[in-house]
Amino acid sequence: MALWGGMIATVAVATTTHATIVIDDFSSRIDGPSVWPKFVDSETASMSSVELGQFDVLGGTRSSTLRVQSFESALDRIDAMIDPFTDGGVLDYNSSVTGNGALDLAYGTAESLNASFAEQTGLQFNFDGLDLGIGSLLAITVRLESDTQGTQLLSTSVYNGGLETITVRWDTAETTGFDFSDVDRIFVTLDGGMGADFRLDSITTFAVPAPGSLALLGLAGCAVRRRRRD
Repeated sequence: MALWGGMIATVAVATTTHATIVIDDFSSRIDGPSVWPKFVDSETASMSSVELGQFDVLGGTRSSTLRVQSFESALDRIDAMIDPFTDGGVLDYNSSVTGNGALDLAYGTAESLNASFAEQTGLQFNFDGLDLGIGSLLAITVRLESDTQGTQLLSTSVYNGGLETITVRWDTAETTGFDFSDVDRIFVTLDGGMGADFRLDSITTFAVPAPGSLALLGLAGCAVRRRRRD
């Protein structure tokens, strides 16, 4: 009995070594005038801002740009709003049926992040709602920059399908050899095409347990079954 208990304790240690890192959970309360909401229309091609002292943001600074890609009507409009009071904070993006825009987010532009993602598997975008236009897809592009390692580009795209979690994995990188233990800036582009509406709850890292941890987890399952039979 003591042997099985020791094995289970080992699993608990092995599978909890890689903590999730929050990049942005959109929950900061703004004491002064807020830079949100943002909107772009036929007369305003883009709106940009830099927010300092954000406790919910990796590095404390969020830069953002809402921009037009194409409009088919003078009435088209795209809105983006960070609502820190709903569901613990959410980024709400809405575009008209024939309005095509994109939202750029950047972290570490004021001061280098000096972040290590070596034990992480990628970035995870946690949505509270995702409603894309007919035939449209949500394209997510991530650019990581390092003062010593250069730049790494990653991307993914999804159609409507009820997905609430979308991941961009390090192993989908366009090139190899980038050192994920030395990341100074993160740039994210969310491009939903025409008629896109979404609510983004947070951007975090995620990690898949190492093969050794998975093997130990399987061993723990065997231990539990053995104890039940005994």
